[in-house]
Amino acid sequence: AHYFVESLFIAGHPIVILDATNITERRRKEWISSNNLYIIKHRVFQTSKEECIERAKLGGRLDLIPVIERMAKQIEWPETDLWEG
Repeated sequence: AHYFVESLFIAGHPIVILDATNITERRRKEWISSNNLYIIKHRVFQTSKEECIERAKLGGRLDLIPVIERMAKQIEWPETDLWEG
């Protein structure tokens, strides 16, 4: 994903949107550009574990419930819903 995003910027795209579940501070920091090729802006959508489980059930994706449970235990919410780095 890192190479793909970087290649889009190198190709001249001024904006690239990456939809990812970066639930820890370490994972979010991995996206900071080491070569100043781009600026990262995060937008956090604080969806509860219960809402995610309900959506999985409605979509017939019961296999996602253990994943949601695991991620809910690991999540490190940022101090703000908007972050730039």
